[in-house]
Amino acid sequence: MNLIKQKIKFLFKKIESLYFKYNKKEVILIKEKQNKNFVNGFLYIVFGDSFTKEAILSIKSLKRYNNEPIAIFTDHEEFLEEIKNDIDFIYKIEPHHKRTKVDFIKKTPFQKTIYLDSDTIIASNISDILNYYCLYYRFCEKKKKYV
Repeated sequence: MNLIKQKIKFLFKKIESLYFKYNKKEVILIKEKQNKNFVNGFLYIVFGDSFTKEAILSIKSLKRYNNEPIAIFTDHEEFLEEIKNDIDFIYKIEPHHKRTKVDFIKKTPFQKTIYLDSDTIIASNISDILNYYCLYYRFCEKKKKYV
């Protein structure tokens, strides 16, 4: 009986991995600022109407105080029309589950990325966070942890 359960579990894992391998759609680049090589930047990953609308308010507050580039991954790029000039990279995604952020955060266009949630409102310049990022990354690298 245990052998049968093990074989069934193995088959389900195999089917699941094949499903995600062949049915997962890639990210589609909608907008990219030309002739700029961005090292640092801010990243948003949002899906759904309400979270995309929240991100618009967050991006407006971020741009009020900061000049670093912004990238956004969303399934509703049509909502970004009013702030399209403030965003350097727009990616269209098709989320497959609730942990979509984990899938797409690795696809950031920046070498040093600060991820911001859609409900974050920026009230001052936060560019210096990128300096602390280097210290944190080095610390984690020594401790053999991934950030």
